[in-house]
Amino acid sequence: MTSNERISEAPSLSPARHAARAATSTWRLAMRLAFKPQYLLNLPSNYAWMVTRRKYDAFTTDRAYEDRPSSWLGPLGRWADRRVLNFPLHVALRERLRFVTESLVEEIARHAERDKGQVRVLSAPCGLCRDLIQAAEELRRRDASSLERVEFHALDIDFQGDVIPEARRRLETAAVRGTFYREDIFDPAGLTARAEADIKFHVVNCIGLTAWLTLEELERLVRFFRQVVMEPGSVLLIDNFASHQHSAMGEELEIYTYYHPPEAFRQILEGAGLRVVQEKVTANGVNTVSIAEAV
Repeated sequence: MTSNERISEAPSLSPARHAARAATSTWRLAMRLAFKPQYLLNLPSNYAWMVTRRKYDAFTTDRAYEDRPSSWLGPLGRWADRRVLNFPLHVALRERLRFVTESLVEEIARHAERDKGQVRVLSAPCGLCRDLIQAAEELRRRDASSLERVEFHALDIDFQGDVIPEARRRLETAAVRGTFYREDIFDPAGLTARAEADIKFHVVNCIGLTAWLTLEELERLVRFFRQVVMEPGSVLLIDNFASHQHSAMGEELEIYTYYHPPEAFRQILEGAGLRVVQEKVTANGVNTVSIAEAV
């Protein structure tokens, strides 16, 4: 199977949330931090520079998933890169990936058994689709024919135009079929058109977005999912971050995130017509993945 070439592209895309408020150049940020002793050990790290330059975009997040230290400075740089990759946030990202992959496999299998038909999966934002690929590979390992019953749909704002091409390439390499939408999730013409044709999704995977949203925006997003793209019995995978050891560093790097109180987060899901059936919390408490069913 190969990825679908059709892309629904919005006429204008708002700035990606991870970088929308960043105003200082990479070098100015680096110089600012270089004079703070607590950050000196991070300077030889390739990954630290990537975070400074790109913030937590799809490529930066995927680099944390990959978990392979590297540096042009040799052993010292690789040591520093390993140190940064082992920050609690990055450890939590890798554990979150495991949670999401496991949950995707479980929910796809459950809906395939229950509905006896095609299972439609939406990932929004999709990033580089590592979670979809890993879930597809596990489904293939269990039953080589099972993927024929799964439709993967992937949406990303892809503000710079480099995310979807790379995600498509990865799906094709993994022989996974997918349909892509280059859209803002708050104004998704392609998804809305599908909804108007009464084509809903069984599994909605929304990972890595809520940290960039206010509670009001989160409520708007969840209501859109429930009212437009989900049907009763569909499930939403969505995550929430807690403040952590390097939260202050994020603000110094002009990475501005929101840490939503767990009870308020849960109330928004329930208020939109979703029932939280499971919460998976990383060992260090930095991230929680909620599995919520549309009622």
